[in-house]
Amino acid sequence: MKSEHDLPFTDEQRRAIHHDGSSLRIIAGAGTGKTATLTARFAHLVERDDLQIGDVLALTFTNKAASEMKSRIIDQLDRSYSEFWVNTFHAFCQRILRTERGRQGLPAPRILEGQARRNLLKRTIEHQQFPAYGTRRTELVRQALVLVDRAKDELLTPAALLDNANAQNDPQLQDLAVAYTLYQEALVFGDRDFDWGELQTRVIDTLENDPATLQRWRGRFKHILVDEYQDINRAQFRLIELLAGNGRNLTVVGDVDQSVYAFRGASHTFLSEMSRSYPDVETVHLTRNFRSHQKILDVANALIDVNPHDRQQLVAHDGRTGNPPTVTQASDEHREAESIARQIARLHWIDDVPLDRIAVLLRSVQMGAGPIEGALEAVGLRSSSASGADSTDEASRDVLAVFRLIDEIKPGDLIRILISQGADPVEIAAAQVRATREEQSLVDVLTALDPLLAPAARAALDEVAALKDRPLPEQTYEATVLCGRLPLGETVTRDDYRYMRSLRRIIERAQDVAERGGTRAAFIQALESANSPLPEAGDTTSVVQIMT
Repeated sequence: MKSEHDLPFTDEQRRAIHHDGSSLRIIAGAGTGKTATLTARFAHLVERDDLQIGDVLALTFTNKAASEMKSRIIDQLDRSYSEFWVNTFHAFCQRILRTERGRQGLPAPRILEGQARRNLLKRTIEHQQFPAYGTRRTELVRQALVLVDRAKDELLTPAALLDNANAQNDPQLQDLAVAYTLYQEALVFGDRDFDWGELQTRVIDTLENDPATLQRWRGRFKHILVDEYQDINRAQFRLIELLAGNGRNLTVVGDVDQSVYAFRGASHTFLSEMSRSYPDVETVHLTRNFRSHQKILDVANALIDVNPHDRQQLVAHDGRTGNPPTVTQASDEHREAESIARQIARLHWIDDVPLDRIAVLLRSVQMGAGPIEGALEAVGLRSSSASGADSTDEASRDVLAVFRLIDEIKPGDLIRILISQGADPVEIAAAQVRATREEQSLVDVLTALDPLLAPAARAALDEVAALKDRPLPEQTYEATVLCGRLPLGETVTRDDYRYMRSLRRIIERAQDVAERGGTRAAFIQALESANSPLPEAGDTTSVVQIMT
């Protein structure tokens, strides 16, 4: 391992890196070098004479975090290694299942997600009655899939959920539990397709019920390191508990004050109450902050101090004092965006601060970037939203697909509408290939292939045509209804909320175009321009970065 004295480690970090003999909990405040500490500990362990690279497992939550962790580890090692056990929880479970199914001569697990997953549920519930939902099948499917994910995070079986629904005499929950039961039966019956939650629950079930397999995997890893431990859910906790045994080989890093994923089942109590599971756990606090000056940290400490648990104050590593942060109160998101734009304009035009030195940080780019982008555009400044997703959001895609079909039938736009209404993507793709090869219309091919799908395609085109003479804002809303997105059900998910926020911005843009006498073609052009690709990576010299 490269000399750690060449790296700016604090005494706290070195204590964590070299800890031995018991489980270790590293409480790492924001900007205190938790990733550097965790990767240095990984490198320190694998360079010991009694350990190999495959003896150490590191788990985190995102592919990006796993990739960064692996890259940092490589930079600290004196030798090159062919294999790293640095994975997300889901990727790790996929590796285990691939190995264990290979032993049994079974195919590797195949991940089912997105529209394919919705279609599986639709097929399995097609002939089942749901009294509480009636004909609201789209709403039922949406809510059932959210419930399935949450139930698997909590290790709640369909039978247990149904018992709970019956005990509460909750008709809606009973319907959802029945849908969960049928969906899970279809997954197990196929024994090839897995959703992400099923990867974890199937591995846990295997380890719990097969002592030989448990012993093989528990003995496989001499040390287990877990990043962002405040964000694990019950299933992930149980997986770690099974693999770690008495926990003497377990290192976790986290901070209860940074726990933000309770909506998906995460619980910071697994971190704060770790001594209940591992009584001999040693705790190391990282308090030296490398990111911010002391004035910012004073504000952070004041906010965190009201939380109902003990923690240590964050201290600026280099002793910088800096200017105090300013707090601006706005009555709504648009006035907030205008205030941000004015401050950035002053920094850039008056103080000569380059735009690439300015960032706007948000909890969610998808939900909050729109007004800020518009306000910056109004003062002549460009911005780039680093959301990690395609720059064209779902609402824009839906509206554009319908609007383009009003004037010209394009197979790609019709396909989007049919799939959003529940058509099988594989069947649609096959029809499109045949239509192209035989130079026929997609509707004609669908008529030959599927007598049920062809009428749906014709009905969709009729509905599109009926929108032609309506006011532009009304056309915009009805386009999303046609795509099966609206109206929403009684329970609104985060994706629904994000969709509605985007739709509201699009309708406002449509109203603006209409008030200025613009045409539908002008609106399409404006919407396509607003959703053009982001600047190339590294091309940030003339834009404000908007990011999480």
